[in-house]
Amino acid sequence: MRTFSMIVKPIALAAPLYAGQASAAFYVGDTTGGDTFNRPLEDLSALSAVGTDVAYESFKFSGDTAGSYSFRSFALPLANPWDNFLILHTGAFDPASALTNATIANDDFNSNIGRSCFNLTLSTGVA
Repeated sequence: MRTFSMIVKPIALAAPLYAGQASAAFYVGDTTGGDTFNRPLEDLSALSAVGTDVAYESFKFSGDTAGSYSFRSFALPLANPWDNFLILHTGAFDPASALTNATIANDDFNSNIGRSCFNLTLSTGVA
């Protein structure tokens, strides 16, 4: 079973990470047997030559407050994780065209397999 947990938190830029958070969103899911796509490379320069049949879970959301947001994805269990990948699309996500609307991605945050993270400034109401 491939289970993931994703945490989205607003952060204050001038304060320690997570300080001044107004809210947080938590998602837990399982991609086992799910739909698949050819994932992009982390730098979004092309599609991966090895990540060609990757199961995914997608969530549509928009920020209710403009500011810096912290996106964190953890493969569970943390003691023996699988290699997850986190990507944000601004606008619609089309698994047949994974580079379209791709904004930022991360794989193996700080060389830790199973952890993907990034910070991004969002505008109010942008999906």
